[in-house]
Amino acid sequence: MGRRSAAETRQLLLDTAVGLLHEQGPAAGVLHIRLSDVVARAGLTTGAAYRLWSDQRDFHDDLAIAALRWRDRSLMTKTTDAIAPVVRSGGSLADVLRAGAEANVQRMPEDVGILVTLALRAAAYRQPSLLRAAAERRQDAVASFGDLYGRMMQRFGRRLRPPFTMEHLCAAFTAVVEGFGVQTATGDGHPSVRLPEEGGREWTLLGVCLAALVDRFTEPGEEPAPA
Repeated sequence: MGRRSAAETRQLLLDTAVGLLHEQGPAAGVLHIRLSDVVARAGLTTGAAYRLWSDQRDFHDDLAIAALRWRDRSLMTKTTDAIAPVVRSGGSLADVLRAGAEANVQRMPEDVGILVTLALRAAAYRQPSLLRAAAERRQDAVASFGDLYGRMMQRFGRRLRPPFTMEHLCAAFTAVVEGFGVQTATGDGHPSVRLPEEGGREWTLLGVCLAALVDRFTEPGEEPAPA
């Protein structure tokens, strides 16, 4: 294997540090992640690290930004896998929302990466570099999930109700999902209810909230797209 460039070494160490951050779970910042531990995990020398960062503080500044920019690319796949069978079987939009919410609730207790990101975002308001990283992550999420929501709206003949935009819908969905994620992290169980109008089927409270948002933010549009 050829010698790594400084940029490759830096990325390796940041990726390793983010992994350690996720292993140890959410905390008030990233100061508990020591550069010496990261170097040992990556199998590098201390000298290689200190050629990239002058001290722990410089390293922690970059680590906080890297952790904020991190995004589990498998989340889209997990969501799609949960709702795809419902769509294929001719289920309703309510069925899709119910299945998608249930999948989110099941992964919440184990989604340490998201909780780490939330903790950092909550502390970012005084640091411009962290605010920029948080904004970039949000734009990325809106782009990817907005595409999924748009396809579902087309499939079920819905359109955005003026003056709402897809960014508004994504922001509202994200706020509700992340809010329940924080509750789960603090030990609160996720409530569920049986809805008479749904034949007594059990719904997560997240699913009920998402259905209410869809009802308020969208309206009937063109004919539903064929399955």
